[in-house]
Amino acid sequence: MREAAPPPGDARELRELRTFFDNAFVGVTSADAEGRLLRFNAAFARLLGYGPGEEGELLGRTLASLSHPDEPHALLLPRLLAGEAEGLRVEKRYRRRDGSWVWARVSASLAPAGPGEPRVTVGVVEDITEERRTREALRESEARLRLLGEASFEGIVVSMGGYIRDTSPVFDQMFGYAPGEPLGLPITAMVVPEEQERVATLARADTREAYETVGVRKDGTRFALEVRGRSLELGGRTARLAALRDVSERKRAETLKDQLISTASHELRSPLTAIRGSLQLLSGLGGIGALGPQERELLEMAQRNTSRLLRLVNGVLDVERLESGATLLERHAVPAREVVSAALELTRASADAAGIRLEVEPSSAVAWADPDRLTQVLVNLLANAVKFSPAGSTVRLGTVQESERVRFWVQDAGRGIPADRLESIFERFVQVDASDAREKGGSGLGLAIARAIVHQHEGRIWVVSAVGEGSTFHFTVPTAASALARSG
Repeated sequence: MREAAPPPGDARELRELRTFFDNAFVGVTSADAEGRLLRFNAAFARLLGYGPGEEGELLGRTLASLSHPDEPHALLLPRLLAGEAEGLRVEKRYRRRDGSWVWARVSASLAPAGPGEPRVTVGVVEDITEERRTREALRESEARLRLLGEASFEGIVVSMGGYIRDTSPVFDQMFGYAPGEPLGLPITAMVVPEEQERVATLARADTREAYETVGVRKDGTRFALEVRGRSLELGGRTARLAALRDVSERKRAETLKDQLISTASHELRSPLTAIRGSLQLLSGLGGIGALGPQERELLEMAQRNTSRLLRLVNGVLDVERLESGATLLERHAVPAREVVSAALELTRASADAAGIRLEVEPSSAVAWADPDRLTQVLVNLLANAVKFSPAGSTVRLGTVQESERVRFWVQDAGRGIPADRLESIFERFVQVDASDAREKGGSGLGLAIARAIVHQHEGRIWVVSAVGEGSTFHFTVPTAASALARSG
């Protein structure tokens, strides 16, 4: 008796299902109640290392014989057949034709069956070898980072997508959390609300320079925090690794030092002014000509050193007023070329005396700034550039508008700055070489004053340099258009 042919529609659907089965990119299998393979597609055969003409070796093999002996494969099929689970999803290893093992994710379920029909399981098998390798690499990377974090005196935190993934014991102690408690929190929750947007922006920009912010502990207390971070790849995903340091004690020490310097400067200013006035009066007396050459030289030396000390004291007080906000800026729209012109006028004489050429790149940018203070920054940078450039060389100055900022730059032909001094030279009394103060003069306050003025303008100042290649100092201030847009 011939079996009736299926209706045309059913035959077409059957052909489509077979085409899908045979050409699927993942392995598809069917097995009987004993786990013997009844049917499988080419993707499953390739996964197990069986090429064209070798697939027949798999027919009739049991899934147990193809599975790793350490895995409880024998328990999976009975659970399906007993109806204890509608489907199972497991990760397991299959033995390949060459004896090696391959990791796969298997999703198995029972195929529908009528009364008296044999029970058949259907499985979808996906190669996850690379995924497992990636996960293992991620675990190893995290283990190494954890080991480094535990050995570090700084707090170490790893975040992904803005959320904390791992922390070191020092980090937990610094912020007052129990081990593992910060996991899953936003990384910005570790700083005060008014700093969160800034910290998030710096992280997105992959800022690697150290910066200071205000941390907040679990109990709400605030503390001075220094952050250094960088992005890196962990298991194929981008993570942010940051080292954090509580700098509260350092900030307190710096405050005490600044107060001491400020107090001493205030106390010295009045007597120094009086001494300088007395020396000027003495030098202006008619009897000064009666002094011998040696006495005259001593008097002139006293005048020079008194003036130098008074400049130093005034510089210290200037930095203090700027950093404390006591100096109010008179900001308005000012063409960059006007500030550049004023700075050149004040430094051209010293440049000519040193045999230095000054070149300017013109710009039509308009800044929102206090022109006198901005001129002071440029004069300080130009004076340094002239001081450290050899005779016959060129110092260049220019401005450029970048989005909502005007960037000023001064390029010299000096000896360059070592990488480990690129940040510290903006501190008070810091110079690249201790001999600079003796050979080149200067108090070591010019760059500190420049930084304080730029920060008052909500700007940034930095230097790009390498030993033997000269230096280029940059600083930014808002454009007039951006400032007016925010205020209006």
